[in-house]
Amino acid sequence: MSSARLRACAAIAALAGCEWVGGIDQKTRGSTISDATSGGDGAAAPADAASSSTGRPEASANESGCSDGNRDGFTDRTRFPTIAGCLATWPSQSMRTKPMGVRCGDLIGECPTAADACAAGWHVCMKNGRPADLTQRLSVIDCAPPVAATDEQYFAASSQEVDKADGFCLLPMPCSLDPGWGIAICCGNGCTVNHSSCAFPGHKTPWGGGPCAGLGNGSPDRGVLCCKDPELL
Repeated sequence: MSSARLRACAAIAALAGCEWVGGIDQKTRGSTISDATSGGDGAAAPADAASSSTGRPEASANESGCSDGNRDGFTDRTRFPTIAGCLATWPSQSMRTKPMGVRCGDLIGECPTAADACAAGWHVCMKNGRPADLTQRLSVIDCAPPVAATDEQYFAASSQEVDKADGFCLLPMPCSLDPGWGIAICCGNGCTVNHSSCAFPGHKTPWGGGPCAGLGNGSPDRGVLCCKDPELL
């Protein structure tokens, strides 16, 4: 081989990350292209390290609105892009108790709080006491029996309470322990229509489950109304 060709081959080898020794190219101490795609020992590296570290379950949960990745109520995401019914069980407590960041639900296990049934980036509807957080996401027809868009019972973080002195709606709506007006707002054909029209003005709003500030659930056909952030006013 001519000296000119040797110099050319040496230049090409250098660009490829190899050493040119006596006309034979050898691997340098650094990784070659094949090592970079293999993990150094010839084994194929993960195709997407980021996806394996973040995990598909979290992405699926965020899309569904439910912590366990499965939306159980209001499943038509075209009609209901920002509200989800999430079946779950949890111990008695306020529906406004802050989440503990535990993934849970009927496909995983009991939730420590009702809020943990909602995916990250979602919250229990009406935890701010504002009807718009619910009513701008679905209509009273979608929520109330007998023609609700879902058969189960899903609870919001608000009572139906009115001011007992004058009968007007309390805003922001509370989450109370009152065994009457304090019962939580509920969506689904399993709920009961009451006498209040505080959540859906001009329409009787359904409720169920028990007082908002002391509501727990052990039933497989009940869950949480989860709304996508931000909270609507």
